[in-house]
This record gives sequence, C-alpha cells and structure tokens, in this order.
Amino acid sequence: MQIIQKPYWQDTYTPPDFCKLQDDIKCDVAIIGAGITGITTALLLSGSGMKIAVIEACKVAGSTTGKTTAKITTLHSLKLHNISSELGHETADMYYKGNQMGFNKIKDIIEKHSIYCDYTNIPAYVYTESSEGINNLENELSIMQKLGIKADITQDTHLPFPIISAIKVPNQAQFNPVKYVCSMAEIINNKDNCNIYEHSMVTKIDKDNPYKLYTDSAVIKADKIVLATNYPIIEIPGLFFAKLHQQKSYITAVEAGELDIKGMYINDVDPVNSARMHYTKQKNMLLLGGYGHKAGQQQPKKSYLSLSEWMKEKFIESASDIYQWGTQDCMTLDDLPYIGRVSKNSNIFVATGYSKWGMTNSTCAAVIITNEINGSTNDISELAKAFSPQRVNLKATKIFVMQMADTAKEYALGVPVPKGNIKDVLKGDGMVIKIDEIKTAVYKDENNNTKIFNPKCTHMGCTIAFNPDDKTWDCACHGSRFDLSGNVLKGPAKTPLNAVNLGIYES
Repeated sequence: MQIIQKPYWQDTYTPPDFCKLQDDIKCDVAIIGAGITGITTALLLSGSGMKIAVIEACKVAGSTTGKTTAKITTLHSLKLHNISSELGHETADMYYKGNQMGFNKIKDIIEKHSIYCDYTNIPAYVYTESSEGINNLENELSIMQKLGIKADITQDTHLPFPIISAIKVPNQAQFNPVKYVCSMAEIINNKDNCNIYEHSMVTKIDKDNPYKLYTDSAVIKADKIVLATNYPIIEIPGLFFAKLHQQKSYITAVEAGELDIKGMYINDVDPVNSARMHYTKQKNMLLLGGYGHKAGQQQPKKSYLSLSEWMKEKFIESASDIYQWGTQDCMTLDDLPYIGRVSKNSNIFVATGYSKWGMTNSTCAAVIITNEINGSTNDISELAKAFSPQRVNLKATKIFVMQMADTAKEYALGVPVPKGNIKDVLKGDGMVIKIDEIKTAVYKDENNNTKIFNPKCTHMGCTIAFNPDDKTWDCACHGSRFDLSGNVLKGPAKTPLNAVNLGIYES
C-alpha cells in the first residue's frame, strides 16, 4: 500500500503557471488570494473595465481550495435549524438564499465558459445512525420546508451500511475544484484588464489613498482591496483575531472499485464524517473526511488512522494507493460567514468564515463583493447585510467576550511548557519543551537530526503545537501553520518561525 501525502486534486492535475510580480503596478482592485473566492471575484469583475490584479502567495488553487472535498450543496449538515434557533428565521433564510445564489453561479460559470471540471449532479444527504438523531433531522427538515427547499426524509441510501434516517436534497453537485478554479484563472489572464501573480506574498498593507500592498519584490497601489485569503491578513479594522478560529479536517481518497455510494453524505454527530464519490473516465474514487479538531490541538488518536479504520469497517477493506491530506477553515462566532467591507467607510473587503462549506459560500461572497465594488443597489445588497463583518448579535457578542478573554489569558500567562531534553523527543516527532528555562519547539527526524525554533507563532505570539498527522507546527489561536523548517505554510503568519541555537544541545 502506497500512502500519498498530497491532495488527490493536486496530484492528478497540472495547473497552469503564472508569473511572479516583479515590478510595481497600479490597479483599481487588488485581490489577495487565488483560491475559489479570489478567482471568482476577479472573473466577475473582469467585465467591468476596471484594472484587476490577483496576488497569490503560492499557486492558484494551491491552498484551501485545492484541499477541499468540493461539495457544491446548500445542505450544510443541520446548520439552518441552528441559525434559525439562535438568530431567527429570516437570517436562516438569508443564509440559504446566499448559498443557493452561489450554487447557481457556479453552474452558470461552468456552462457559460464550457469548463470541464468533472461537474456531476448528485443528491446530498445528512444521515443518522441512532434513533436519538431522528429529532434533529426532523427539526432541520421543518426549517427547510418553511424556506421552500425541496427535501425529504428517507431510509434508503447507497451507503454500504445501515442507517436509521437521512435528509435527502436532490440535484446538488460536486466537481474537481482545482480544474474549476484554474480554468477560470486562464480565462481571466487572457483579458487585457486582469493579471494573476503567483509566488507573491503580500506582507504589509499601508492604508493610504490609494492603498499600498508590499511583496518581497514589488509594491501594488490599489483603490480597493479584496482579502480572499481564508484567514484575513489584517486584524484591524475587523478584530478577526477575536472573531475567528480555524478548524482542522482530514481527508483520504482511494480507488473505489465496484463501490458507488451515489451521493454526498455527512453524519449528524461528532466525530463528524463525510463521504462522496469522484467520477473520472479512468476510475472512480471514494473521498472520506472527518475526525477534525481545532487547529493546534493535538489528538490522542491520529486522525488519518481513524479515517483508515472507518474506511475499512464501513466501505473498502483494502486499497493499493491512499491519498491523505489535511485542510482547515475559519469558523465564525455565529455560524455565518463574514463578507463585505471590514468597516463602514473602508474600501477593503473581506470574505472568510465559511465553516467548511466553502464552495457555495465562497461564490456567494464573490457575487456580494462584486456587487458592492460596482456600487449596485439590489436584492444582493440587501442579502449582504446578513453577512456583514460589522454585524452585531447576542450570540456573537457572548462568544466574542469569551474568545477575547482566552486570547488575553494566552498573552498574559502563555501555555504551560514542560521541562525536557532533546533526548525526550522521539524520531519523527516534535515537542514544545523548556530546555534550561528556554522555551523551544523541537523536531527530530528519522536520522536523529533536530530543528529547534522559538515556539511563539510569528503572527501574534501564541504558542505553537506539533501536528503528528501532517508533520507541521500549528498555532491554536489563529491557525497559522509552519513546515518542519519553520517556513509559513498557511497564514495569517507572514514570517517563518525563529530558529533557536542551543549550542551543545543541538549536537
């Protein structure tokens, strides 16, 4: 059995290359991030006549978008009932309408531009394996019916194991997200008023008029900025450090053989698990996801192992090749994404907090932000009020206060770090330990070589933790990730971990 530590989408498709930004430029709109949010926004703005620049730190669709399970659906587990209970029926209606708008826009873009991305219409299910879960499904279905959503309760699925009940929504969809986003990127880059720049990390923004965005080799002047980076790269205005946290998820993909579950599935309880097929001309793949946790919090049982056991018990006993990869997404205070201006008079727009339902939420965000940049007043601008980053509600306020208290505690007291020695670190493992009163993050490879860093995240100074599944250093506060050499894998951090020289302790 071969384990491939890479997303299936990125291993089976070669994306186009775009140049690095080398010279200073001026544009009307600078979009930071070339995932599905940023590229869709650029495509929708490309017909406006404005000068558009998309600036990406790594590759187009190379981060969160390239690591998703890519379900295009408005069935977001049991979310509508939760929103309705906490924030009211009207807000639940706005959330559904926004995501249905995103669903429709994806389909429109694929049809208009003849994009081949393995797009397949397929039903979506939320299922329960216990009698206790029936009431939760019925509550969700009740809200869906009030909103006019076509859905049914069923006991019949194509899962290879029995369930008690499920909500079924027909005519949902799935696709290859990297093919989709890269196809849009090539369309954009062929336009005279749009350019995409890869390997160009924005490290600083000056809020002058126009705004100035700095990379390691150039400066971009822009009248408007769209932050499409999953986690926003600015904290003020917005206070996103207290309004967001990141949640890890793990995914595995295997060749399905004769198995075909003919749908997209997610269960109703923790641990949350999901399953779907991916169909190609060569073979059919089974994608399983789940066993997530808050970023930076190690699990007592490795998540990939749990996924493998679930696969063998419920789906396929053995597989020749197994793809394994981790991803993470931002979670908000009240289950709604933050989409729009970061403050009332700002021309900086943000799109974040999709809470693991990024395909429709991201496309909804692109439509809303495009509408605001164009200055249009219509039904979309009314819809945007529900997702405004400036919104205030009781649920969000309560959680905001608690998260601010946790953050203050982290800064004031720090995470307790046990005393230790490099000898305590096993081969292939990492630990945060205090060596002669010096706090360190130590990784030891299979050849007994060590790399030692200051364990403070370079974003806001929280203590990092070792992720044994992905072999990364992760920050629990805001989700920054660093590789074994200390380089930034995922923001909001922009600079590498600081190396520590312990002299004799490194030998």
